[in-house]
Amino acid sequence: MVSNTAPISLLLIRKFVSDMKSQNTLAVRIAGELSEAIAYHLVSEGALGSSLTDDEGALPEQTVTVYFLGEEIPEKAREYIDGYGGRIVDQTLLSSDVDYVRESQAQWFPIHFPSCQIVPFGKEQDSSSSLVSLLIKPGSGFGTGHHHTTKMLVGYLDRLCRHRSGGSEPPFSHFWDIGAGSALLSIAATALFDIPGVAWECDPLAVENAQENIALNDMQDRIRLIPDFFRESVEGSEEQGSLPLSRKSEASPEIILSNLYSTLHYEFEETYFRSLAPDGLLLLSGVMAEEHEEFSRTFGKCSWQRVSVLRSGAWLAFVFQKPSIDIQSNR
Repeated sequence: MVSNTAPISLLLIRKFVSDMKSQNTLAVRIAGELSEAIAYHLVSEGALGSSLTDDEGALPEQTVTVYFLGEEIPEKAREYIDGYGGRIVDQTLLSSDVDYVRESQAQWFPIHFPSCQIVPFGKEQDSSSSLVSLLIKPGSGFGTGHHHTTKMLVGYLDRLCRHRSGGSEPPFSHFWDIGAGSALLSIAATALFDIPGVAWECDPLAVENAQENIALNDMQDRIRLIPDFFRESVEGSEEQGSLPLSRKSEASPEIILSNLYSTLHYEFEETYFRSLAPDGLLLLSGVMAEEHEEFSRTFGKCSWQRVSVLRSGAWLAFVFQKPSIDIQSNR
C-alpha cells in the first residue's frame, strides 16, 4: 500500500500523489510483540509505509518504522499503537527532498520458492534459473511478496503445484482472487497452474498497480480485473440472474485466494462457500496469530474441511476445502 526507506525489508508500498512531495515525512519507530501487525494496519489506514528496523541488538525486540505524512502522529494511530501494546521508541522528521518510493524500490529484493521466484521489476534476472518468474513492480497494491501474509499464500500455491504435477487429480481450470492488491497472487496462480482467473480490487491506486503487474507478466488475456467490491459485485448480480463475469466459465472457481482482514473473511464466508466449486480450495490469509481461537470459532458457518493452518511471524493462513457434497444442505 505505500512507500518507505527500507533498511532491512520492504513490507508495504504506496504511491505518493504529487502534492505529498512538498511535505515532510515523520518516521516513527514502534516496538512491541505485535509491532509488525500494527504497522500493517497503520499503512492500510493511510500511513505512507513501513520497514523492519535494524537495531543491532539495541533493543530486546524487533522494531518497525512507520512513515507518516506531516510532522505529527495522527491521534487515531497513537490510539491503535497503545491499544495493541505497541511502544513508540522515537520519532524523526525526514527531509521532503527524498523520494521514498524510489528509495524503497531500489532496496527491494527477489524472493525464491522451489518452483517460482518473485522478481522486482527492473532487477536483473538469472537467465539460467529454471524457476517461473513473477514480475512485480512496487506500487500502491499490498502484495510485494515480502509480507508474511502474501508469502504464505504464494508458498502454498508453489507447494500445491508441485504436489499436483503428474498426479491423478484433475487440473484446476480457473481461480478467483479477492482483494487482489498488486495482483501477485493472481499472477502466481496463472503462472504455476497455467489457468485464467478473475481478480477483484476496489482501491483505485491498487487497481492501477495490479494492471501494471498483469501487463508486465503478459497476462492481460488470462487475468480479468474487476474494479469493484467483491461481495456486492457477485451477490448483486446473482439477484439479477447473471454473474458480473462475461463468461460463465469464470463462475465456480476451483481455487479462491483471499488475503484480507479476519472481519472481511467472516463477512464473505457464505459467498466463498456458495461460489467455490465442489472439492475446491479456499486459501485465506491476513489473520493475526492472536486471533486464532476467535477465528476458529467464528469462521465455520459453512461445512468446510480444514486442510492446513500456516504461520509466519504474527500471521496465520488457512486452507479449507469445500466438500464434494454440501453436507450443510443435507442436514
